Amino acid sequence: MAMQTVIEGDSLSLSANAFARDGYSFMGWSLSVGGEMAYPDMAEFAKVSARMDGVVLYAVWKPQPPVISLEGGAEFQNASRFVSLSCDTGDALILFTKDGDDPRASGHVYKDPIYIYGTCTLRAVACGAGHYSDEVSATLTRTEGLSEAANLYGYLMETDEDSPWTIVTDVSRDGVSSVRSGTVGHGGMTWLQTSVRKAGTISFWWRAACEDAEDEEGDTYWYDYGSFSVDGVEKARIAGNDTGWRKIEVDVPTSGKHVLRWEYSKDGAASYSPDCIWLDQVQWVPADGSGYTLTTPDPVPYTWLSSLGLGLESDFETVARQTIGKYDANGRPVAVWEDYVAGTVPTDANDLFRAIISMQDDGPHISWTPNLNTNGEVRVYRVWGKTDLTDSAWTYPANPKHRFFKVTVELP
Repeated sequence: MAMQTVIEGDSLSLSANAFARDGYSFMGWSLSVGGEMAYPDMAEFAKVSARMDGVVLYAVWKPQPPVISLEGGAEFQNASRFVSLSCDTGDALILFTKDGDDPRASGHVYKDPIYIYGTCTLRAVACGAGHYSDEVSATLTRTEGLSEAANLYGYLMETDEDSPWTIVTDVSRDGVSSVRSGTVGHGGMTWLQTSVRKAGTISFWWRAACEDAEDEEGDTYWYDYGSFSVDGVEKARIAGNDTGWRKIEVDVPTSGKHVLRWEYSKDGAASYSPDCIWLDQVQWVPADGSGYTLTTPDPVPYTWLSSLGLGLESDFETVARQTIGKYDANGRPVAVWEDYVAGTVPTDANDLFRAIISMQDDGPHISWTPNLNTNGEVRVYRVWGKTDLTDSAWTYPANPKHRFFKVTVELP
């Protein structure tokens, strides 16, 4: 752009910006590199004085705002979910928060898809060329899912889209909620299913209020009824005007993935109101009896993973080995199983294992948090040392000659 000239004491309308920058929007002019905007485009200088002779103006560029990808909508059930961020400004950093705080002040740098495990407000900005983009935000709401209503925490329950099973609170065995079969007409069927990935035992309580079965000369005639199957093989049925709650327990003797399915089927005529079955207090117990992961360096309880909404489709082994968007103070990704060992929460990015050193009695005193050996948990803590940071290896146990220390934690 050509330089502009103005007579001292006069005003000057700035020329329109003729520059462009990929992925950025022009905001105005600054009096310093990366400075705050002093003049918007086409603004007028005030009366120009001799002190402004030779003024250089610098373009102020604002990156494009990030995009929050919410495939499947802002509501989710059962298990946790990942949310992706992207930005058309290729060299910009994306900063985000999940607790509603201002991402400009306390945002985390976006590296991988963000792990969302509960209701939260996600806020994000892009930062590039020394300036922030406009902010974007989204509120994600976790609602009670079918598996949670049936007490099968950490597992995904799928249902028939045409006649979906629903969560109800007026009929339940645990006094909280249960799952009720979908509404179907004569000759129809509605289903609910989940999957497990090893041998074990499935138990549940169910109840029917439908047309009853009839027994004649040793044969049972089923009209409207509920059924339960494993991998397509029927294991149990229920029918009756009001059966009350009944418990079913079925062994799944082989390893591998298995589909557990509940159905409600109607014959071609007659009904008994409310014409449905209910399902509650579903429990899956692995056959190995451990209830712990087998493929992680240290075993992680399924119950702990389920309590955090982790373990989609009961694939606890995979989720325990994964990182879900959490990093330690050095920027290293933290796997879920490491959080269990350290006693920290994988879904809380700020909950980290920390070692603290202080000088007491002319020597170093080292402590750490959390210290699980104080609340019934058992962990092994080791203090390692080095004389100099240039030493190739840490030494355990630390000794009085050491000047640098670290603490590790592991299961016994």
